[in-house]
Amino acid sequence: MTNDEHTPENLDSSATIKLPVELLMALSASEAASVVFDGLAAVHQREYIDWIEAARGAAAREERTAQALQMLLQGDGKKR
Repeated sequence: MTNDEHTPENLDSSATIKLPVELLMALSASEAASVVFDGLAAVHQREYIDWIEAARGAAAREERTAQALQMLLQGDGKKR
C-alpha cells in the first residue's frame, strides 16, 4: 500500500478496512463497541487500527485493544 492510499479521500465509507486480529476479536465480543466502531467514519476507524498496529509486541497490542474498547464504549468513538 502506498502513502497515497492513506489519504482521507481514499478512506471513504466504501473502502474495506482490514482489522487487526485483536480488535476483530474484541469487537466480536462486544456488540455495543462494534456498533460504535462501525458507525465511525473510515478515517476514525483507521486511527484505532493504526494505533493498535503501531504497538510493539503482543501484550502492548492487547492493552491498546482493551483501551480502544473502553474509548468506544465511553465516548463518541473518536480516538484522541
